[in-house]
Amino acid sequence: MAKRKYKTNITGRIIAAIYLIFAYHFANDIFGNPISGYPFGLFSLILLGAFIITTVFDRFVKYDFFRNDQ
Repeated sequence: MAKRKYKTNITGRIIAAIYLIFAYHFANDIFGNPISGYPFGLFSLILLGAFIITTVFDRFVKYDFFRNDQ
């Protein structure tokens, strides 16, 4: 298995997980409870937002609040 060139940023993962929780609850408040009534693009945008958050923290910010070895 190939070794990664960079370490995974734990701060970005935690912020993305918090974003996913809040975005899902926000979508529930707007569209109501039935999950089948949601537009497909809504879930795609929520997941795209989490991907962008992790990418920004992994590639550009590079400061991790939870790792002390930097």
